[in-house]
Amino acid sequence: MLDELDKELTRMGVKYVRYADDFSIYCREVRGAAEVQEKICKFLKEKLHLPVDGEKSGIRTPDEFTIPGYGFDRSKEEDARNDYHLIVRTKSWKTLKGKLKEVTRKTIPYTFDVWMTKLKEMHNDLTFRFCRSTS
Repeated sequence: MLDELDKELTRMGVKYVRYADDFSIYCREVRGAAEVQEKICKFLKEKLHLPVDGEKSGIRTPDEFTIPGYGFDRSKEEDARNDYHLIVRTKSWKTLKGKLKEVTRKTIPYTFDVWMTKLKEMHNDLTFRFCRSTS
């Protein structure tokens, strides 16, 4: 259903990130952001007949927006102060490290080929869950 929103945002020429039903739109100026917010809220209400949560919706900087397990962080480089990077949240990183340790424990006498197979299975499982949750 939100494919229509993606098409509208693309048509408007704005930069955005969408994860399931959460999305973030990026504008250079606050005034431009307010105009885009008004247009998108109207589009969601009138065209898609979707409610807009007033508490969750608003004008924010990218580092205030998170998607499950991920967030954005401002670049530390002096000449790229308006650039942001996707970062993995601490809890997600710990979960991944735990799964890797479980698969690659040295006390389990697996051959290298068995370890590689288990790592590929873990990768496929994580990829499947991530892709499934974004559709």
